[in-house]
Amino acid sequence: MSDNDVLDLVARWAAAEQDNDPGRLDAVLAPDFVGVGAAGFVLGREQWLRRFAGGLRNRAFAVEDPVTRAGGPPLRPSSERGQR
Repeated sequence: MSDNDVLDLVARWAAAEQDNDPGRLDAVLAPDFVGVGAAGFVLGREQWLRRFAGGLRNRAFAVEDPVTRAGGPPLRPSSERGQR
């Protein structure tokens, strides 16, 4: 997967978060996805998807200045993200 492929995936993930669309998130999140929330909590893939069933509604969500860092396969995107 190229850097551009990874950054495209991050853009699709951010758009799904912004639109509060767990179906689109389900399509882009890897089976071993682990997300770190704004307050530092760590959620696995299914927990991350269930946030919407629990009432989460993003009023704003953005991934700013994403970069990829090669630390051995796979590439790992890193960024600052804002969520409200």
